[in-house]
Amino acid sequence: MPSKNYGYLAAKKALVLIMDKQSDIVQHVEQYDAGIQIDNGDAHAIYNFINTHSSKELHEMGERAHQLFKDKYTREINTMKYYNLLK
Repeated sequence: MPSKNYGYLAAKKALVLIMDKQSDIVQHVEQYDAGIQIDNGDAHAIYNFINTHSSKELHEMGERAHQLFKDKYTREINTMKYYNLLK
């Protein structure tokens, strides 16, 4: 996952992910309803996402994004992933 996404999750921001649908972060964001995955070059989809969701809905997605961060991407969790990978 691009490291900037950790900051967005921690800051309670809904994510607009322009990346492969098969990545872990896309699957997690969809599972938590914390944002959207968009194919590269689909500016219309970005526009629609922003303009069809109220501020309240985007705020709620941001709250779910923060929960996703706490459940899957804290420093402690990621440190253990690296530790287990290097064992």
